[in-house]
Amino acid sequence: MRSVKQYEKKEVGTVKDVSRGNLGYDIESSRKNEVRFIEVKSRVPGGSVELTRNEHETAQRLGPDYYLYVVTRVKALPQLYEIRNPISRCKTNKIVIQSWRIDDWQTSATHIEWIR
Repeated sequence: MRSVKQYEKKEVGTVKDVSRGNLGYDIESSRKNEVRFIEVKSRVPGGSVELTRNEHETAQRLGPDYYLYVVTRVKALPQLYEIRNPISRCKTNKIVIQSWRIDDWQTSATHIEWIR
């Protein structure tokens, strides 16, 4: 995310990290006549990118104001790729991720107290 912040600050100057807000994007970047809502993903070159349900719905809602920035080669020389309105420009495939719920965890767990 640092590479994207640096790039956006160089381009526009006003960058706000909202990644902890669960808004469906990581950065708000204010430009002269626009605000970009930017989701940042880090991947190896050629690897696919996955959006969460929240990110996907936000990208649909914001349309051309939503940007996906993909950073590759993060540990070497980072390469930055920008996709405006990725839901309309990219082929998407819904994937289903299975998870398992444990309802009786309290009857099986051993309570451990923190030592201060």
